[in-house]
Amino acid sequence: MNYKLRRFVRSFPCLHLPMARKKWERWKLANGKSQAPSIVITPETQIVLDGFPRSGNSYLFALMAVTQSSELKMAHHLHSVAHIKESVRRRLPTVVIARDPREAVLSYLAFDSKVPLEDSLLDWISFYSQVLKLNTSAYVVAEFGEFIKDANPLIHKINQVFGLSLSGIKQEIHGKAAKVYLEQHSQKLYSMSHQSQPSRERNEFKETIRGELEKEPHKSLLVEAIQIFDDLIR
Repeated sequence: MNYKLRRFVRSFPCLHLPMARKKWERWKLANGKSQAPSIVITPETQIVLDGFPRSGNSYLFALMAVTQSSELKMAHHLHSVAHIKESVRRRLPTVVIARDPREAVLSYLAFDSKVPLEDSLLDWISFYSQVLKLNTSAYVVAEFGEFIKDANPLIHKINQVFGLSLSGIKQEIHGKAAKVYLEQHSQKLYSMSHQSQPSRERNEFKETIRGELEKEPHKSLLVEAIQIFDDLIR
């Protein structure tokens, strides 16, 4: 795969979003499903949640699904900054999901080992460096380390910034419900168990490659990514 070309395409809504719509429409037809794993923004969308893979996208989506109205139309799981840009352009409530790049990148590689480490870092940098160029009042950052423990401050901020009335969350109860929802959602879409949950095998793989982050060119890219992350969550 040409990852440089993929980064370019995913930077532009006019390129990536039509491609994504066609991809997931074909997926639904091929699999006989009424819903796709990735929901692309439409005129009916009310809120967009998106971020780099392995950053808590599925958990936050599920948490919203089990705590908010079933009528809330969410676009999610495109893992594309083009999706964020289009949401901002449409002035929709936009939630940028972000995780410390050290953990996000390693978790991504543990999930898909075919992606080169350098390209994974470049993908992360491309995504969030472009987010930083957007008007900061047009989106809310959902930081993985925070909402995984308590999503209420995030919900409060979304309500405050976008004038919504999202319901509060009982983290322990709804966190468990979100995991059940993800399992059921995965069975519905793929007829298999949810695959994005952490596992011992993936954690072991992450540790075997963690040292590569300290070697060039990865080290310099990681330093850049960490600075972007610090700027994003500041």
